[in-house]
Amino acid sequence: MKQIFALFFALSMFLLLSGCEALLSFNLFSTLDTPKTPSAKSFNDMKDDELLSTVAVLVETDTFFEEIAADEEVRTSVVEGLSAIYDDGSEADIAEKQKASLLVAEIELNTTGAGEVVDDFVNVLTEYIEQPPESNGAEETVEAIVTKVFADVTEENFDETLNALLAAAEAYTYYGESLDDAGDVTAPEGTNSGAVAQNAVVAILVSEMIDTDGDDPGLLSPEEFKAVVVDDEPFPEDFVLENNPIEENEALVNILSASGMEDLFTA
Repeated sequence: MKQIFALFFALSMFLLLSGCEALLSFNLFSTLDTPKTPSAKSFNDMKDDELLSTVAVLVETDTFFEEIAADEEVRTSVVEGLSAIYDDGSEADIAEKQKASLLVAEIELNTTGAGEVVDDFVNVLTEYIEQPPESNGAEETVEAIVTKVFADVTEENFDETLNALLAAAEAYTYYGESLDDAGDVTAPEGTNSGAVAQNAVVAILVSEMIDTDGDDPGLLSPEEFKAVVVDDEPFPEDFVLENNPIEENEALVNILSASGMEDLFTA
């Protein structure tokens, strides 16, 4: 438990510097009219390049996330279409795959309560920096942080929120692992690497705490995690995060390196 305690506090300076700007800055759309969100069928019929350019424009509008959050058929068609671009066997080039993975992550976070979790993580760490708590032990501090971060997650939206965070973590994992394919850890042009890193840190850390396969008793099952954040149950006594994701998760290491802030996490 001491490892994850130290990890949370190591993140504080980084998250304060990152900000919460848009993940992608393609600047592809400039008009007085807000583009209309296509139907699910229209999205399904789009070729990869059209889908990428269309969604890249739409995520810059004020209504897209709200619209697809309210229409599961459209949201599913967009996410599945983008996911197929960077799926195994896809013939898309690496730039298209990276762009698609970032768009999937952004949609997952902005159409569910997962986005609030990311924002609250930053706010909670800011509070702890400004007013450090009296030392009650690492376990109590971590439990307090996690509980506060998920304070707005309810019984009704817990599954959706956790699933979105885990899906975003998968997308960021692909993106991060792809960054050194050319031998250089460099973010694609137009990517807000600070915002990507901020969101990836939260999503990947949550995914590192959860045992989705049921084969690691030291981690939290989704049910145990729900009991902690929804029912105010304490962390199980056998919970342990063996590895430090900041140092040992390849995707996250690459994302931090591309952000230029990896030195914040080295001794």
